Amino acid sequence: MRYVYPPGTERWRRHDGEGDVRGYRPRRGWKADAELLDVHPVTGRPLTDPPQWWIREVFADDRPIRPHHR
Repeated sequence: MRYVYPPGTERWRRHDGEGDVRGYRPRRGWKADAELLDVHPVTGRPLTDPPQWWIREVFADDRPIRPHHR
């Protein structure tokens, strides 16, 4: 199954702690930045100490969406 994301779609991923967070490379069509947070980015609940690195991805692909044919 293929997902179709409209431009501006935002998603969050918690950094797994492996390697440097600055080395994260998003998939094609996505732009990403890392943020050190003490509040969960979706629920707004406080996170346990210490703060955690989260990766915010925004879909920015400007290619036209082709209809899916079977």
